[in-house]
Amino acid sequence: MRRREQIQVVVAGNGIPTRLCWQGQWVKVECLINAWVVQGLWWSTEVRREYVRLLTAIGAVEIYRQGEHWWFSRTLD
Repeated sequence: MRRREQIQVVVAGNGIPTRLCWQGQWVKVECLINAWVVQGLWWSTEVRREYVRLLTAIGAVEIYRQGEHWWFSRTLD
């Protein structure tokens, strides 16, 4: 399920998320599944997004950081 929503994320010293707040609830990250960077033009402006796919207490999710903000991208089945 795709849903673009700004979220709060706590990261470890290595930059990997350890907790995220989604729908008003803090969720623990169990492990990092994958990480990648997408960089290119988005509506004629250069954009860099750092995606991470995580296994959490609520299941597998995909989030990304764009600039200083984190966004919830989708849940995975």
